[in-house]
Amino acid sequence: MPSLQPIRFNLGRVVLTPGAENHLPEDEIHMALTKHQTCDWTGESLEYREANELALAQGKAIFSACRTNNGIRFFIATEDNRKQTTVFLEGYK
Repeated sequence: MPSLQPIRFNLGRVVLTPGAENHLPEDEIHMALTKHQTCDWTGESLEYREANELALAQGKAIFSACRTNNGIRFFIATEDNRKQTTVFLEGYK
């Protein structure tokens, strides 16, 4: 289901590390990027959500922790200048 939340920041160029490209389903990457860009940090701690909201307000890097339906943990990081967003597996960047 498409997000009804407004886009809160630009992703810039989206880059997948080789591990992410080879192990993550494309539809789940797309869904995670949408949640990331709309600041939907459902399921994350209050501290995590507040840190990302502060980073958004101050123009700093924004991070999301994600998990695929089959349990693969991955991350999304948007640079502070909003020129690039990287999708990477846990333990890799």
